[in-house]
Amino acid sequence: MNNPSSRHKTITLSNFPVGEPLPFSVYDRYGNLLLRKGFVLNSERQRDRLLEHGIFEKAPDSPVPSGTESEFSTASQSFTVFETVETLLSRLEHAYQLLHQASGRGFVFEMLRICVDVQAICADNPDAVMGAMQVSQDLPYGLIHPLHCAVLCELIGKRLGLPQFQRLALVAGAASHDVGISQLQEQLHRQKEGLNEQQWQRVRRHPIESRSLLEKAGVDDEVWLDAVAQHHERLDGSGYPNQLQAEQLSQTTRILAIADIYTAMIRPRVYRDAFVSRDALRSLFQERGSSVDPALVQLFIKEIGLFPPGAFVRLRNNELAVIQKRGLETHLPVIFSVQAADGSLMSPLRQRDPAKDSFNIVEMLPHHEHPTLSTQLNDLWPALKPISLH
Repeated sequence: MNNPSSRHKTITLSNFPVGEPLPFSVYDRYGNLLLRKGFVLNSERQRDRLLEHGIFEKAPDSPVPSGTESEFSTASQSFTVFETVETLLSRLEHAYQLLHQASGRGFVFEMLRICVDVQAICADNPDAVMGAMQVSQDLPYGLIHPLHCAVLCELIGKRLGLPQFQRLALVAGAASHDVGISQLQEQLHRQKEGLNEQQWQRVRRHPIESRSLLEKAGVDDEVWLDAVAQHHERLDGSGYPNQLQAEQLSQTTRILAIADIYTAMIRPRVYRDAFVSRDALRSLFQERGSSVDPALVQLFIKEIGLFPPGAFVRLRNNELAVIQKRGLETHLPVIFSVQAADGSLMSPLRQRDPAKDSFNIVEMLPHHEHPTLSTQLNDLWPALKPISLH
């Protein structure tokens, strides 16, 4: 039998660039499409993981066999939650690229595929997904922020019992709520000085610009469009761009507003440190009834927990630990120690019972002050079910 890979040119590190659009489509050894031309990978870890399984540039004259199962489809079952997040970020970046093209052709289809996968991974293991989002502090803000919002909106919408298609529109709104400012967002996130007047004007009108871009690309779902256009409006009329008030804001819009505030607060800016989760939740709670919906804030806090998955904490015995998942009691999550009291990293991680005095949680820690802890967490959560890579 002929070796299927003989019809393909093997991909090497040099022609599989990170951070740049692929100049060609990529196939597995059986000719099954894995990554389309133009796809962008965000990390060397994700690229190297793909290369381990053997990927190829398909020769122009080689037919694609029918009825063959992609070897990668099986192998992808072993992808960690962090690799899954990186894949979604790459696909989201590609969707944004499609949106900013003259016609926006293909954007709606690609965005909905991403959002269906967000719903799937949230159903598979919500604690793992929330944990990976919480821990991933060093990924591009303009991508990880909307993806984190999308995850939280799906979880809150599901807790409220919203129909799946309504949740899908909300998730799409969350994943695209800042597209009108996406090309400026990373600069704003990293600049040391405050925003100048021109930048403030861009920020204040970006919800309307985002909606306009989406409509031009063919989006006509009002839940999606309203969430994007109104995510900076506030119940008391203090928001922007149109100073809308409570009765003018839908439930789905209010959900995205809360997710947007929270995910922005827990990520550091050059001019300020990140809030630890507990402080961000406290700030939201204090704003309930004035700027944000009080019932939804309480539901939000209950859903993600006082100690959200992925949060870093210090224990009474001075070990540093990470929250793996929410517990039956909000103050007793499932935790694993990552760093011993003497500062050495633990391998393997050790589960601790926070109900025991020596393992009581005494404080929550900022992620950016403990970057080495994040490198130890690949095995903390089980691999997620495979999602599409292209």
